[in-house]
Amino acid sequence: MAEAILHEASHYNLFQSRRLHHRLQFLYAWPFLQTMSDYQGEHFDHHRYLMSDRDQTSVDYQMYGLAKRDPNLFFIWFIKPFTLYPTWHYLRHGNAALDRKNWLP
Repeated sequence: MAEAILHEASHYNLFQSRRLHHRLQFLYAWPFLQTMSDYQGEHFDHHRYLMSDRDQTSVDYQMYGLAKRDPNLFFIWFIKPFTLYPTWHYLRHGNAALDRKNWLP
């Protein structure tokens, strides 16, 4: 749910003012250790390179097992997060948390 709000904010669908989307990023982007600008860059690449090797979202879906023909959604959504593996992987491989240039509105 929270990532859906970030997704909508990245497309400027929450408020009339684009600036407000960035000013309120602490509510929906920072909890994911990202900024709106960082998320938008990655997300718009997802739209541009959909389902290719350059689409990081598709690569992540494959890593999480969501691209399988019959994924075990119960394990993926309810068990795996409690192992903290996704958090460890994100902090180890994601660089959004290290790129602070866009953290302030």
